[in-house]
Amino acid sequence: MDNSAPTVAKKLHAWLDEIIARRKTQAGSTDDVLNRCLALQAAGLAAMDDVSIQNNLIGLLADAIPTTSKCCPPALDELLKRPTELAQAQEAARNNNDTLLSR
Repeated sequence: MDNSAPTVAKKLHAWLDEIIARRKTQAGSTDDVLNRCLALQAAGLAAMDDVSIQNNLIGLLADAIPTTSKCCPPALDELLKRPTELAQAQEAARNNNDTLLSR
């Protein structure tokens, strides 16, 4: 089995092509990153063609774990130093209030 980077990349792109095409027939079926990208594509956002969506998804796969592990601990440290804000963040999370939680 050829597990070279070019071979794996071709397989990944083919798999994403299939997933994107399938999701286009199931628009809005779930609230996830891909469907949000497809909604932006349907709205005419220039940077959301299929190739750009693929590139963004691959970037998330490659960068999300290191980025999350670098940013979450300091954010949690700050919340732990601020009990009022921590309580507000917890309440926002319990209520699925992303707008308040993002503040």
